Amino acid sequence: MAVASNFPVQIQNQPSFNLKNTERNIRSVLSGNTPNITFSMNGFNLLTFVINSPGSNPIINIEASNDNLYWIAIQPVSLASTPSNLSVGAGLNSFRSPNGAASYQISNPGKFVRFRQLNDFSAYTVLNVVLTNGSVQPKQQDINIPNISSFSYASASGGIVNTTPIGIATTAISVSYTYLLLSLDLVNAGLTDTEVLIRSNATIGGGSPTVIYRTFIKAGTSQSLRFKPGIKATAGQLMEIVLGSTATVYANAQGTQITS
Repeated sequence: MAVASNFPVQIQNQPSFNLKNTERNIRSVLSGNTPNITFSMNGFNLLTFVINSPGSNPIINIEASNDNLYWIAIQPVSLASTPSNLSVGAGLNSFRSPNGAASYQISNPGKFVRFRQLNDFSAYTVLNVVLTNGSVQPKQQDINIPNISSFSYASASGGIVNTTPIGIATTAISVSYTYLLLSLDLVNAGLTDTEVLIRSNATIGGGSPTVIYRTFIKAGTSQSLRFKPGIKATAGQLMEIVLGSTATVYANAQGTQITS
């Protein structure tokens, strides 16, 4: 005899699993109707996947996050004999899946992983993922492939000496991506105190900047700043640094790109 229950039933769109499991299988199809899939890496540290785009060649983004809020595009290790299909003609932070099946691995990507099909929505991509506990086994040709797309800026010899804006993240990106400042090191080697502004702008030195971070540094002092979460520019815009007054400031900045 069935017994009625008053306990609420939670409906979730992510499959549950036992943390004692040594393997988890995920199968999905990416298309115009369902262009992305997100899943948790909780309990696993190695992601192996086979991706198959029959008769097409779509751009696929693989992204990682530790908070399901900020996403960073990552590149997997190809299990083929050569990694020639990684990021070839695919646009920033993406790789283009070849016709037919291709196998990849990612080790310790983050708490969450997301696959996104970015174009060719009339086509579809079959995705088969296996989560396990293990270590990635890269081919020799894959070792130097970067895992995270990033930017780095170091001021020129003599430092920044006037109020002209200087680009620190200058590669053009689409509105699908956002620059994220993660660290900023400053040394004021002059005799003048000054403000230091980090701005988001459509073009470096353009007429409509947005101040996204402001600090003040006294003469003869230094600052070492780490941002968590990072300082976000406006989606699709560049990032620049500018002094509030004439001074002599040495600056170093590092950051990355996330999906908007």
